[in-house]
Amino acid sequence: MQRREMADITAMRGAIDVLGSAISSLDQPVSPQMAAGVAASSRARRAIGDEFGWLTATEASRLLGSTQPGGAYANDQRKNAKALGVPVRNTFAYPGFQFTDSGHVHPTVLAVLRSADSLAVDADTVVQWFCLPSAGLDGVRPVDILIEDETVLADFNGRFGAQW
Repeated sequence: MQRREMADITAMRGAIDVLGSAISSLDQPVSPQMAAGVAASSRARRAIGDEFGWLTATEASRLLGSTQPGGAYANDQRKNAKALGVPVRNTFAYPGFQFTDSGHVHPTVLAVLRSADSLAVDADTVVQWFCLPSAGLDGVRPVDILIEDETVLADFNGRFGAQW
């Protein structure tokens, strides 16, 4: 067996041990669909981080212009739908794609955040929506056309605001 295969097997065994312990600690059974969904979300977060980076609350606060130590400013902005942050363990992470070169949250992201708030769409869903190809945009990812704010917002509202 080659080294890469051995490393992959070792990593898989470690993941199985961790997942097995986590699943057995729950009172309710975990369906295969739920487990697959959690795995897919984890892979998506990792891919987003690889492409755009994840900022801590402290880093996001600094980028947004705060001179105070810590991440309170970014967290306040997040709570007021003025920055996009997702829960990660006991803190929040901020995807790098939302920030302009001048350190502001992109206006299109702000418009989507306001809409997401009114439609009760959670931040994790918003981040993933931005980074996935959209049928309503002919397969283009919203994150790739942030300058087209009305088009991106219309796609978001069409996807999450549809009433049946």
